[in-house]
Amino acid sequence: MPTKMKRSPIKKDLTVEQLKAKLFYDPETGLFTRKVSGHGKMAGEVAGTKTGNGYIHIMVNGRHYLAHRLAWLYVFGDWPPNYIDHINGINDDNRIANLRLATAVENGMNRRVKKTSKSQIKGVYWCCQTGKWKVDVTVKGKTHGFGRYSDINEAAEVAARETKRLHGEFARVE
Repeated sequence: MPTKMKRSPIKKDLTVEQLKAKLFYDPETGLFTRKVSGHGKMAGEVAGTKTGNGYIHIMVNGRHYLAHRLAWLYVFGDWPPNYIDHINGINDDNRIANLRLATAVENGMNRRVKKTSKSQIKGVYWCCQTGKWKVDVTVKGKTHGFGRYSDINEAAEVAARETKRLHGEFARVE
C-alpha cells in the first residue's frame, strides 16, 4: 500500500525583523520591493517570480518563500498558522485586504471552477445518463446533491444559492 506523502514543512525560520531589513511590502498593491542590492538584484526592484501555479515566490536569505505568507508575516509579525486564502481567487494578488486565514477545507471552497468543466459553472455538471445538468456541492469531502435540471441557468441559480449556504464567507460561485 503506498504511503501518503507528507506536506513539506512550512518554513518559519525567517523573522519579521530579517524580512523588513531586506524587503519593503506595500499593503495597498501587495508588492514587495528590495531594500538592498545583491546577487544580481537591485534595491528598489520588485521582488519575486510568478510560477506556473500563479503564486509569487520570493527568495530571502537563500530560501524561497510564498509572497502571501511573507505579506502576513510583514503585517502581523507572526507566521500564519495554516493556510492563507486569496479572497478573490487570484494567486498573485497579495494585497493584505485580499488575504485571510483559512483551513485546508475553507481554502478549497474558494477554488475557481475547473477549466475542464463542461458547464464552466461551479457545482454544475452534465449528467450523460439523464441528459440534464446536475447540481452537486461538496463540503468537507461530502457531496450534497441538489437535483438535475434541463435548463443550465436554473441549475446555476441552485448551485450558487446552495454554495453560498454551505460554504458561507468562503463561497465562490464563478
